[in-house]
Amino acid sequence: MSIVEETKYHVPALEKGLDILETLSKSVVPLTLSDLARDLERGRNELFRMLICLEDRGYIVRNESNDAFTLSLKLFQLAHRHSTVKRLLAHAVPKMVKLAEEIRECCHIAVIDQGALVVLEQVMSPEIFNLAIKIGSRQSIIHTPSGRLLLAYMPVQQRDALLAADAQYQALTTDEKAYLHSQIQQVLEIGYSYSEGENFVGGRSVSVLIGSPEIGVTASLAVPSLMIPGANKPLEPMLNAMQVCAAEITHSLGLDLHDQ
Repeated sequence: MSIVEETKYHVPALEKGLDILETLSKSVVPLTLSDLARDLERGRNELFRMLICLEDRGYIVRNESNDAFTLSLKLFQLAHRHSTVKRLLAHAVPKMVKLAEEIRECCHIAVIDQGALVVLEQVMSPEIFNLAIKIGSRQSIIHTPSGRLLLAYMPVQQRDALLAADAQYQALTTDEKAYLHSQIQQVLEIGYSYSEGENFVGGRSVSVLIGSPEIGVTASLAVPSLMIPGANKPLEPMLNAMQVCAAEITHSLGLDLHDQ
């Protein structure tokens, strides 16, 4: 059978679903059922069931406030499910080794997975004493600098959904939630996340972004360290080295750098 002959066979339901996904991918704003019906020149009723199916399968996300739809990251996840982490670490670890040698501190890389911050890999400092984080550990997305960093660079709708499902966030008071959102906003303004004494007395942590928020591939490069009275390392040189390292990893992955 020739390719020309094959193209004569149409699968209307599949084509309808693909039309929806392709239209959403091209739109810079979420689209309602009416918007899609207009753009695709199809009836609302014939699109409704398809939208419900795509939403149930996780390919699209609906904003409950206005019933507008956007693409989820599922298509990206399907394409990269088996290779993303391996590829990220292959590019990141050699550069993290150089960073640890330069700043004389441990560094680790983390991502958000199923509502928690997960440490993927760690490189130890050449120094005798190291402040290490357990690889594979799952930590709070709201009570860690890396968690707040990744929340800050996440699409607002995705962030809201993640926080709505987070028990620690729901347990916060109204004022505490407002403070958290101010911390997230500050990350966007200064380009990194920082805390002192948040998880234990005498500790500080700095996190910078690896990846491209525009296509939804991001990770945190973090450096936890001990605060030693009279001997603290200046933050700025360490932060500069971290940002250079993160930019090099992002570039080596072939991703566009995010706006600083």
